[in-house]
Amino acid sequence: MAAKIYDVKAHRAALLANPTYVARPDFVRGLGWKEEPTGGHSLYLVAENSDTPDQHGYLTQVGWVLPNKYFCGRGGSWSERYGKAFTTAKYGFLLGRPNEYPLLGADWDASLLTASAIQKDIAPDGNCKYWVVDENGAKAMKMGMKCFEKKGGDTACKPAFVVAFISLSNKRPSAGNHLAAIAGTHDVCLLPLYDIDETLVPEALIEKKLRGALVEVTYKLMHYTINTDGEITESFSAEIQQIIIKAYGKTQPSGPFRRAARPLVFKPISAVVPPPTAGCSNANDGNSAQQNPGANSGKSVEGNGGKADDGASASNRKRLGEELVNPIAKKS
Repeated sequence: MAAKIYDVKAHRAALLANPTYVARPDFVRGLGWKEEPTGGHSLYLVAENSDTPDQHGYLTQVGWVLPNKYFCGRGGSWSERYGKAFTTAKYGFLLGRPNEYPLLGADWDASLLTASAIQKDIAPDGNCKYWVVDENGAKAMKMGMKCFEKKGGDTACKPAFVVAFISLSNKRPSAGNHLAAIAGTHDVCLLPLYDIDETLVPEALIEKKLRGALVEVTYKLMHYTINTDGEITESFSAEIQQIIIKAYGKTQPSGPFRRAARPLVFKPISAVVPPPTAGCSNANDGNSAQQNPGANSGKSVEGNGGKADDGASASNRKRLGEELVNPIAKKS
């Protein structure tokens, strides 16, 4: 079956009709911060003429999944060297600007203005981290989701897949051992990833299909104020609710360290070294095995393994920035 062609104009029209799309000029209307029992704040929708939070304020963003800091395989970003419990493991990736699509690129820029306003509303003194981040000289958005949930928790968790995760013991023995230890108390959470045809991607293909893809991500936003020895950090967490692939990532060229090791074919010495010329007994001294002992020793084989305008004018963006000066009322 032929691959589905990505229609950026149709997709953007659908996004602009979606009230959760961060790039909409009116996105922040009706949003407020609600204090959670855990001590942090979450972004909520507030009904008109009411101060009561109604439901979570979801955010939708479109971008490329960047190759750096990509942790979407089994066990997420967990590493024993960090000294954290295995139950705290998280999936994570960075979302980058879709430069190839001017319409979406302009929306990305507008969404950064919105994100800045949202952060400043709850953290006016700055030092905001872990949502909008710098990556290779450009802005990216950090997305994450927990790998495990206590049994009886979130419905997105799939207990049946605990068995599949035991295969960690083959590649990461320490992680496999930790997983076996929590199998009785925790379920495995799968990234809710949907393919281009909007069918759920099987667990075994998630890491491969998501890498480098153009995606539409819907997430919740949490905020925590962390005081470390008097230094205040305003921490934001984008918690993934759904990912839809809109276009697959480009195949990365295979480098010498990515290729599977394979024997290289060498011509015999006699094929590249001329025979001695009559009267010149030392004609090939410089090419002999004694002069170049690696030439036919086998060591050489082992050592060589293998600007169109998109409708988001400067004036529009200026007006958007002006509208977002004081867009959100804190709720507690």
